Amino acid sequence: MPKTASIDGKISVLIPYEVNVDKGEFNLLIQKLTEDNRLRVVFKGRRDIEEYKQIEAYGLEDMIKNSKVIFKSDMTDVELSEIDVVIGVYTTLIDEMIEREKPVVVIKTDYLVFNDLASAGLAVSVPIRSSEIFQAIEQAANMPIEELARRRKVFTENTGDMNEVLKSLLEEVGVL
Repeated sequence: MPKTASIDGKISVLIPYEVNVDKGEFNLLIQKLTEDNRLRVVFKGRRDIEEYKQIEAYGLEDMIKNSKVIFKSDMTDVELSEIDVVIGVYTTLIDEMIEREKPVVVIKTDYLVFNDLASAGLAVSVPIRSSEIFQAIEQAANMPIEELARRRKVFTENTGDMNEVLKSLLEEVGVL
């Protein structure tokens, strides 16, 4: 059984809303994940898009109604600490999770990604229709903390700490 942050031993998988992905394909992926009773699927919505539009776009209505998917527009630090694995294509939330030392599984789709985290050794990559997704999730959930710390270090050395960059920008424009 993999190490998990949850009380019930399920692997908690976070899937963020992404603007430029085939949401129908992602719906099929999410359905497949919800069929595995070892997993808890949390869908992280965006605050700048109405909740119902996100749920409709990904076809999550029944999965949420039947408690197969948990929808969150905002997540506290405590809720984020309970996430075991993050799955996505290309969103800043993935970058933030690498900084939080969370393992990331990047889903390969037809969408052109400019920041290839898998090639940089910062994430595992799996094709969207692959049966290897469950193996990738389990490996990610069991990733040693030292590897997650190494990934964070590599990421922040190449991009800078996001909190520091944001603080600097806000100071520059006089907000802080």
